[in-house]
Amino acid sequence: MNKASTWYANILVFLFILPMSDFGKLQDDGWEFKKNKNGIKIYTRDSGDTNIKELKFTVTINATMNQAVTLLTDVNNYSDWVYGCDHSSTVEEITKLESYCYYKVDFPWPMTDRDLVVYSEIKQDPLTKVVTSDTNSRSDYMPEAEGYIRMQKHFNKWTFTPISADKIEVTYLLKSDPGGSIPSWAINMAIDQGPVKSMKGFMKNLKRDEYVNANFEGIEDF
Repeated sequence: MNKASTWYANILVFLFILPMSDFGKLQDDGWEFKKNKNGIKIYTRDSGDTNIKELKFTVTINATMNQAVTLLTDVNNYSDWVYGCDHSSTVEEITKLESYCYYKVDFPWPMTDRDLVVYSEIKQDPLTKVVTSDTNSRSDYMPEAEGYIRMQKHFNKWTFTPISADKIEVTYLLKSDPGGSIPSWAINMAIDQGPVKSMKGFMKNLKRDEYVNANFEGIEDF
C-alpha cells in the first residue's frame, strides 16, 4: 500500500466526530468483519449510493459516560486526537448537546485540503442511559473557504452504552465522501487504518485531568 492511498483512507477518520438525512440512514445488516485491532472490532459494508464503503467499529473502553461525552463535545481540541484534523471550531452552539461545527482536513500535497460543516446532536435515553451522537453535513450553512474543497456528504454516529459505572461499549458508524477526484478504491483499501489511530487517541485523552474529573450537565453515568 503506498503512502498516498493510506492518507486518502485515513482522511475519513478525521470525520469521526463529526437529524439524519437519507444519506445518513444506516441499517444493521450487511456488515463484513475485517479485523480485531487491539480490541477494536472493525467492519465494512457496501453502500447503495456510493462506491465508498461504510465503516463500523466497536470497542469497550474504561470510562464514564460523563468523561466520554465531555471529550466528544470538546470540539476545539479535536486536533489533539482526531487523525487528519487541522482545524476544528464550534460556529453555533444551540445547546451544550446541539451545535454546528466547522472542520478543516489537511490533505497531502498536491491534493487540495477539504473543509466540512456539520450539525451534531447528542441525546441520552433516560431509561437505558445510552448516549447517541448523530452528525450530518450542512454544506450550505456557511460559505466555502478559499483554497478548500467543501465536503458535501458526511454522516457519523457514536453510541455509548454503559456496561458498568466506569466501562462503556462504543459503537461508531461512518458514511462519508471526501469529494474531489480521490478514487474510491484508494479509500476502501485502507479504510480501517485511521479509525484505530483516532480511537487510540480518544482513549489516551480520556486520561487527561479535564476529562477524568468531568461532570457534564444532563448526562448520567449508569
